[in-house]
Amino acid sequence: MSLPPSLSVVMPMRDAAAYVAEAVESILAQTYRAFEFLIFDDGSSDASASIVEGYAKNDRRIVLFRGSPVGYAVWLREGVSRARGELLARMDADDVSHPNRFARQVQYLEQHPECVAVGAQVLIVDPERRPIQCRRAPEKHEAIDEALLSGRGDALAHSVAMFRRRALLAVGNYRTDRLWHEDVDLLLRLAEIGRLANLEDVLLEYRRHPSAVGAAHRREQRRTLNRILAETAQRRGIPARTARTLPELQSLRLEDLWHTWGRGAIGGGHPSTARHYAGLLLRAEPFAPRSWRLLVRAALGLSVRRLMRRDAQ
Repeated sequence: MSLPPSLSVVMPMRDAAAYVAEAVESILAQTYRAFEFLIFDDGSSDASASIVEGYAKNDRRIVLFRGSPVGYAVWLREGVSRARGELLARMDADDVSHPNRFARQVQYLEQHPECVAVGAQVLIVDPERRPIQCRRAPEKHEAIDEALLSGRGDALAHSVAMFRRRALLAVGNYRTDRLWHEDVDLLLRLAEIGRLANLEDVLLEYRRHPSAVGAAHRREQRRTLNRILAETAQRRGIPARTARTLPELQSLRLEDLWHTWGRGAIGGGHPSTARHYAGLLLRAEPFAPRSWRLLVRAALGLSVRRLMRRDAQ
């Protein structure tokens, strides 16, 4: 009988045919090889499952579970229950892990037994994998926990997280009634029994999509997050007057996302991405001042970098 792997990778997916091959290949290309890859299909109606089955035929580490659409939190909970590894890594079907991700995170957990979850920095990319920006996440436990308590779900990005499985079980696993914020809920509970950390290096490309921007969806997300924060404050004995309650989110238009991504790309040092979204915004809002401001800033960002390269030569 073969020994169980030291690491279990859990990846739910639904209708991810456009991206899942990149995600799977990035996991199979890891320099750390001793893992099982548990993939849960949440009732996909596209070719996602058949794509994964093709990889599974050639790599026995991949195990595909197919089911009806019940939501990611259910499959994440199932993944924790089925996992055989002492460590558990998360992955999303539209993201791309860097080859040394697992090796770096396993090494960190081996060297820091008090740590129950470790993440890393992520590069935010658009649906076509154009780079937008790297949002620096705090590296130390206290700063991560404080950011989570303020509602910052990116304080330890879920899709690049690696956990100790025993810690996940000790806090009761994922909770399926925390839709859209089951990761924040889990991390806040983990922070109460151990330490959280982020590595300083970028180890994952996190793909953003222009979906789920409607007012009703965003209001429901915010209500769930506020409920999690209130429960955490009560559990930790944080006085009600100091507990954080976040204001209600407004709906977003696609043009708002283009503007946000364009500005982020300028700050992140990716002028070509910024010019792409400035062009889209200019065609959609040709008379809006923000369209022209974004275009000028994107062009100037490129010019400045060219001058810096020329001066360095």
